[in-house]
Amino acid sequence: MKAKITEDPLDPKAVEHLVNTLAWRVSRRMTAAGARLVESADIRQEIWIAWTRARDSYDPTSKVPFGAYFWRGAMRHMNQWCRQMEQTDVKIFGLSLDDQLTDDASLHEVVEDTSVVSAEENVRLSERRSRVLAKLSPLARRFLELLESPPPELYAEIQALQDRMAWARERKVRGGRGSTTTRVTTAFVADVMGLDRMTRRTVYRELESWKSR
Repeated sequence: MKAKITEDPLDPKAVEHLVNTLAWRVSRRMTAAGARLVESADIRQEIWIAWTRARDSYDPTSKVPFGAYFWRGAMRHMNQWCRQMEQTDVKIFGLSLDDQLTDDASLHEVVEDTSVVSAEENVRLSERRSRVLAKLSPLARRFLELLESPPPELYAEIQALQDRMAWARERKVRGGRGSTTTRVTTAFVADVMGLDRMTRRTVYRELESWKSR
């Protein structure tokens, strides 16, 4: 697919052709890299951001056609975006490629931390994550919702467990020397939801399956 170079940044047909061409190339690259969770809508959105920047910074008195100027800027933008996606393995939920989801996994190991990204990137991550969440089973979706945004009752239950354990240790009650969770883990959420071992394994497998889609 060959891009048509245009002098006019506002020529709708030419611009649309440029965007479609670049989106096709980026999509092929991302798919080859195994990033199957990246949707075409996300790619096109990034390219339109690059087009907006090129449109605003383009000097019409230069000898460089807008299409060539936009193409170079868009390629830089998308190369950087692709590297970011590859570094995070395009993980909507931040699931590790090396470690299986286990009972002691905490929030930051399951749900991607977006506190270090820009507000604009945070919005895009949130939108993309919402689309994937909608594809999960109701049980897996509820599991992630509780893990990501635990209600006060969950923290109260953790505190109650810690208090009971401390009481047992003070009285040297058998079993009081064990440990209890100090954080909202996958096992704790599964216990609160009343999931038996087989069901929680099913939920874990469903979440892990997104790594290879």
